[in-house]
Amino acid sequence: LQFQYPRNFVAPDGRVFGYDSNGRMYYVNPQGAGSIQLLTQLPSANRGSDASAAMFRPGRILQFGGNSNGAAVIDINGASPTVTATAPMGTQRRLANATVLPDGKVLATGGSRVWNVMDTVAYTADIWDPATGQWTIGAAAVRARLY
Repeated sequence: LQFQYPRNFVAPDGRVFGYDSNGRMYYVNPQGAGSIQLLTQLPSANRGSDASAAMFRPGRILQFGGNSNGAAVIDINGASPTVTATAPMGTQRRLANATVLPDGKVLATGGSRVWNVMDTVAYTADIWDPATGQWTIGAAAVRARLY
C-alpha cells in the first residue's frame, strides 16, 4: 500500500491512526510483524495534500483546510473513527500551520487559497476552540507564510 502525504497519530490504544491526502483512513498495528487495517474515507471537503491537522486532545484530531475552508474533528477513542464537522474557517487555507496552544485551542497560521501562490493569502491567524467548535480571528502577520 502507498499513502500520499500521510498524517499519523498515536492512538490511545497504542496503534497508529493515519489518513492520506485522498482521505483514506487506516490503523497500523505495530505488534509482531505489523498490519494495516483500512477504514472509511474523510469527506471530500476535508481532504488534500495541503490540508493541516493537529491532535488537540488524546484521540481527537482537528483536520482543516485543503480542499475547502471546512474543518472536522476525527475522534479515534472509540471502536472505529468518527468524523464530525465543526465550524468552518473564515477563509480557505492550503499549506497552513496547525499549532496546539497550552490551553488546548488550535492556532492556524499562514496558507493561501491557491497552493503556494500569493492568491487570497491568510495573513490573520485563526484560533479554534474545542469547547465551542468555533474559530476566532487572531493577530495579523506582516508577511505571507506559504510553502
